[in-house]
Amino acid sequence: APLVEELYRFRDRLPEKLRYLADAPQQDPEGNKTMVRFSRKTKQQYVSSEKDGKATGWSAFYVDGKWVEGKK
Repeated sequence: APLVEELYRFRDRLPEKLRYLADAPQQDPEGNKTMVRFSRKTKQQYVSSEKDGKATGWSAFYVDGKWVEGKK
């Protein structure tokens, strides 16, 4: 999965409809890098973080024009 910081670097090359992904939080509150994921359940893209290859439980979804953080 692509890291948000990688997408941000190429934000100007992304189609307008996908630029919101580059504006997602690049790190979770603990400083772990975030990556773009796709939820088959909700059929939407979101960002989540991993530490040492394991999910941290932190995620953020794009709701009503802004990123909203959630913690499992």
